Amino acid sequence: ATDGILKYGVDYSSEPGYENGYAKLIYHRQYGYIDSNLLSAPVPVYVDPETAGTDAPIAAYTSFYKTTEDETNIGRMKNIDTACEKLCAITLQSGDNLDFNRDIGPYRASNGYPPAPVLVDGKSQLGYGGGTCQVSSTLYNVVLQLPGLEVLQRRAHGNNGASYLPIEVDAAVGNKVLNFRYRNRFPYPVRVDASAKDGALTMAIYRAE
Repeated sequence: ATDGILKYGVDYSSEPGYENGYAKLIYHRQYGYIDSNLLSAPVPVYVDPETAGTDAPIAAYTSFYKTTEDETNIGRMKNIDTACEKLCAITLQSGDNLDFNRDIGPYRASNGYPPAPVLVDGKSQLGYGGGTCQVSSTLYNVVLQLPGLEVLQRRAHGNNGASYLPIEVDAAVGNKVLNFRYRNRFPYPVRVDASAKDGALTMAIYRAE
């Protein structure tokens, strides 16, 4: 992906998260580097959520997924798209909770989720809604950046976590034990802009009107 969510109007060479003009991103438990000259449409991130407007995010995070065309991965990409669509439709008022299983599920074919690989006790198997955990986990990494969002429930996939994120920063979903929930403690509503394109899954949280 050539678009990014970054601090805007700065000298990239000296900005945190950049090395010699390259954006530094976590990519499957290691760092990947993107030439900042290829970031054709960077969007500013508000430094202070308390004074933020609604035109730019107050926090963002990107993880990466495979784009191979085998049947199970096509199902996984479909599930990521479906979960992103449902997230984008939600505005969380001050004091409200987001319950991932309740609001983005149920994970079944009738709700737009085909079978795809899921992690169970650290092992991969086929199940409906495979891929939604990457959406919840990427969202969790955005929520962690904002003290105005209180994590109510979160559990990792296991000791090894999920391969697309560092260990212990993933958020498994799928049943009562495995769920991701958080509360909006900000005095204003917030919304999630979730997008999946060319193997990049980006979550950005905005102040809503």
